[in-house]
Amino acid sequence: MRVAVLTSFPIYPFREELGVPDFEARLEAWFQVTLAKGLAGLKDIHLHIITTGPSIPRDKSIEYENMKLHYLHIPRYSGILTFQQLPKVKIHRKLAKIRPDIVHGHYTTSPYPDAAISSGYPNVITCHNLVFKLVQENNFLRGFSRDVVRWCLRYLQEKYTLRKAKHIIVASPFMKEALVPYTSAQIYVMTISSITDQFFNARSKEKEGENILLYIGLMRTEKGLLTLLKAMSIIIDSHKNAVLRIVGPKSDCYPQLVEHVKENRLSNNVIFVGYKNPNEVIQELSSASMLILPSTHEPLGLVLGEAMAVGKPVVATRVGGIPHIVKDGETGFLVEPRDAKALADKMMMLLDDRELRMKMGKRGREEAMRCFHPQIVAKKTRDIYEQILSEWHPTLQAKK
Repeated sequence: MRVAVLTSFPIYPFREELGVPDFEARLEAWFQVTLAKGLAGLKDIHLHIITTGPSIPRDKSIEYENMKLHYLHIPRYSGILTFQQLPKVKIHRKLAKIRPDIVHGHYTTSPYPDAAISSGYPNVITCHNLVFKLVQENNFLRGFSRDVVRWCLRYLQEKYTLRKAKHIIVASPFMKEALVPYTSAQIYVMTISSITDQFFNARSKEKEGENILLYIGLMRTEKGLLTLLKAMSIIIDSHKNAVLRIVGPKSDCYPQLVEHVKENRLSNNVIFVGYKNPNEVIQELSSASMLILPSTHEPLGLVLGEAMAVGKPVVATRVGGIPHIVKDGETGFLVEPRDAKALADKMMMLLDDRELRMKMGKRGREEAMRCFHPQIVAKKTRDIYEQILSEWHPTLQAKK
């Protein structure tokens, strides 16, 4: 089976071959590498990856671990100025040379799903987030600014994509339920991301007496970091040596978080670590007592699976797809969003009971192995491909 996956594939590992300066190489979408390796490792899959971007100086194809990567140059802003038509045209030209059996487009606010849907080949798209839910819950379209324009374009593009799609993969029953009113597509529920073996092979390096609490992700409003900081104010009354490490790139609410830390005298207990690559993330998880994810909106929460793979308990909110990953009382604890007291109580319960942390961590690792291992996710993805191909209209199949 010849498969063409359209997605944002990392540039950084291939920056020398592509001629991309270090500062231009995007450090993103590492989970796509893991899933791609899983698919390419299946004997009956011939995998092609197509990714586009302005930081790619020229079109270039690279052989990489049983797959072929196709990087396509797109002039900066040309996607927006041409309503994603230029990226789509270039992708279609590349697909015509590959002649895939099936095309898999990722995300709903990029040129990839539209290029897959309009390719003429059997296709499926993966929905990684729900932009319309974010817009509805946070009222992002209020007023007028550059951010509002950007969210409006994302919102319209996602609505168009969902309306045109025939097959959609989502990460949780929550996402499926949310999508049903907006699409007539057949929806497949499965873990859309896999976790590299490095997480499963990692071992805990937590030191006795060190109370390291860890958050990994963007510093955005819907991540609930202000609630987490309020919980820290409660925790340090009885656990003065507790330290919260916030790992991730600075984003829209970073200045507000810094100000809150200063005003509430949390500087000795809260550290903004910044961006870390996957290997560094593993080290952070290995040394931590637990991972906390206090989101108000979270379609999946892959970082929870990564923490569980390392053998760490998690404390998270009962929103979106999180309850489908975390088993409350078994692999971690779930609390209601924006409830700093409940969040602090569960965190302190784990801090005070090392045996409970170890027990939950062990159970979490077993769950992560069952749900997120690359081989498991790759085989489930291939099964969906085969189902789509078996049902695809014969006239469209013949078009190839």
